[in-house]
Amino acid sequence: MPCTNSDILPVNTMNRLVVSLLVLFLTVLDRCIEAKYAFDLSPIAECDNGEAFINIDLDNFQIINRENGDIAYNGSMKFLKDYSSPIKLKIVSKRLQRGTWLPGILNKEIGDFCRAMGNPLEPGVYKTTENIDKRCPFEAGFVQKFDMVEVGSYGMDIPPSFAGDWKFYVNVYTFRNRRLDHECISVESTIYEV
Repeated sequence: MPCTNSDILPVNTMNRLVVSLLVLFLTVLDRCIEAKYAFDLSPIAECDNGEAFINIDLDNFQIINRENGDIAYNGSMKFLKDYSSPIKLKIVSKRLQRGTWLPGILNKEIGDFCRAMGNPLEPGVYKTTENIDKRCPFEAGFVQKFDMVEVGSYGMDIPPSFAGDWKFYVNVYTFRNRRLDHECISVESTIYEV
């Protein structure tokens, strides 16, 4: 029996269905991956590549490793300079292997953090920001508060044999006064398989 136009879902409904299924799949996949590892995180530090430290006061901000292996944000961060859209983030990893820091395979680039904040297909950013009322731009003086916000694995696919010592670099690019500013923070971590 041939299909009629009334048998076919409208394009918008079909798109929503596909997006919903993808979000469900990524959520289930993300939850399965998170349960396999625990993170022992060092305090946030300056990058060893000579780039400026981010213009955000992190004195009252904590990255907490929960007993169940999840990572949570707690405390507050104060923006010392303006951050306007687009804000590009580039996360780069290094892994300690046989006493040498080598390029890691955990890397993620977010071309526009402001747009990714509301996008459920960016699970790491979306989970971190879904309970935040403020959206871009972030003006100097703005204080963002976190109350044990669960962030899991930041939406990265965790490969096999992930356990070990890692360094993560978060590079931030934003325009100020018609100039592209590059800032950076780093976090060292030991990953344990649970």
